[in-house]
Amino acid sequence: MPTARGDGRTVSQFALVSYVPAPLCDFLDNLRIRLTPTSKPHAHVTILPPRPVEADLEVVKARLAPELRDVSPFRVQLGEIRVFPVSNVIYLSVAQGDADLRALNCALDCGDLQFRTAFPYHPHITLAQDIPADSVENLRRLAADEWAGYKGERGFLIDSLWLVQNVMPDVWLECGLFPLAVEDPVPG
Repeated sequence: MPTARGDGRTVSQFALVSYVPAPLCDFLDNLRIRLTPTSKPHAHVTILPPRPVEADLEVVKARLAPELRDVSPFRVQLGEIRVFPVSNVIYLSVAQGDADLRALNCALDCGDLQFRTAFPYHPHITLAQDIPADSVENLRRLAADEWAGYKGERGFLIDSLWLVQNVMPDVWLECGLFPLAVEDPVPG
């Protein structure tokens, strides 16, 4: 099984994500820009973290479609602002739906999509990364204050997933949309 080298983000990798819907997405994207002004945010929860995929893209999509048709949509409720200790990534935790996300990751991280990442899978929404160590605590406090003041819905329904490809540094191309729990059409 291939293993992550842990030497930074690499172009041409694939990931499977669920985008956060508006207006929560707008709040999170604006917060991320406040924390890291050069970022290009699109708030999401990652199901399969970035990985190289040797198989043909159409083969991967054909494999994912039937597996995801059997997955029922589920709710995710967001929790607290936290920091990953080794990477100093500031993130928003998942308070509800964590077990569903982990089960989905486990079910899909096999075959052509199997990959050992540098860190164990941990569902979250990234708010700031690649920041100097001496800025982490101040930025975490700023994020926590902004999150505490947010008056909107703090959860959302995951009812579809996107396969995305990193085509340039910090640029992801959507390669396929996979609705969850879609029944096969009945032949007429």
